[in-house]
Amino acid sequence: TQAEMNVEAGRRANVAQQQMERAIVALKRSGWLEPPQISNLDKAQENWEVYAKAQAEFAAAEFEGGSMAPLVYASELESVTISRTGELNPRNEGTLRRLNFAGIRIKKTPETLRQRGSGSFLSGPVEDR
Repeated sequence: TQAEMNVEAGRRANVAQQQMERAIVALKRSGWLEPPQISNLDKAQENWEVYAKAQAEFAAAEFEGGSMAPLVYASELESVTISRTGELNPRNEGTLRRLNFAGIRIKKTPETLRQRGSGSFLSGPVEDR
């Protein structure tokens, strides 16, 4: 039923939100960012959350008042959240370029990680030897 699909879409949006929150915590704890950069990340994340809700409202507006509106809202929120989680993953070299362009200097580069044999930023930075 539509109600079941709405509930499932809401659940999926919540799962995506939790995964993004874990990625943010991991990034902050990774040692890749300096304290001022973490502060900038927090500000950017606050702004992103306003954007995400506005984007979901925009997508759902076409169905305003209808039973499908919650499904569209939650599905859009899930989609933009998954995208944001990918942006937060420093293994993505495009993310590194965007962070560097934004003035956020990364302590470790993908090349350093590959040389040291670590494939994940979630385990923290690799010590220089």
